[in-house]
Amino acid sequence: MKPFLDHATIVIVLADHRGWRQATSFGEMVAKLGIAVEAHLISSAGPMFVPDPESGGELHSLDVDDSLLQYLSNQPIGSRVYVCGDAQTVKRMNQLTQAAGYAAEEVLSEPIGQRLERVFCIGCYRLNPAATSRFIRCQHCGRALEVSSHYSTRLDAVLGYLVVPEPLITSQEVNNPEDSEPHRSEDSSD
Repeated sequence: MKPFLDHATIVIVLADHRGWRQATSFGEMVAKLGIAVEAHLISSAGPMFVPDPESGGELHSLDVDDSLLQYLSNQPIGSRVYVCGDAQTVKRMNQLTQAAGYAAEEVLSEPIGQRLERVFCIGCYRLNPAATSRFIRCQHCGRALEVSSHYSTRLDAVLGYLVVPEPLITSQEVNNPEDSEPHRSEDSSD
């Protein structure tokens, strides 16, 4: 947390309804450190700003992400952005902060709830829908994939590594008496 707040002049808090309580707690903690805070509620239909009650500002609403992008782009040097909410809102806000020119260390994100990511197959180099389990089958090449935690921001997906089956072992490679037939000696007596 310390590097995030180093040289911060203002922290812009962006949260949806799911993250609002956590975001306001974070904003209160930052304000106690003597750093200015602006808290904004983001609706799922688009951003809607609600100024911090202590600021005495008016309520104003912005309908599209372009307005939020313009707002973020016009913030002074030393601004930091804290984002909290469901995974889709956080992803959308992170894309906007990046487009507005914020460096990764100037943005702190805390998604709430399960984050479903697309899976990139390293066998055929194609994207698969979000995975809810550790193993999936690629919809394009049919290969079994293990869903990793390695996230690619360029691909906006986690990597799916090929599941390599254990090698087949022949009975000649393993000396297992249960699998082999008993040795028969040739007996001439009947």
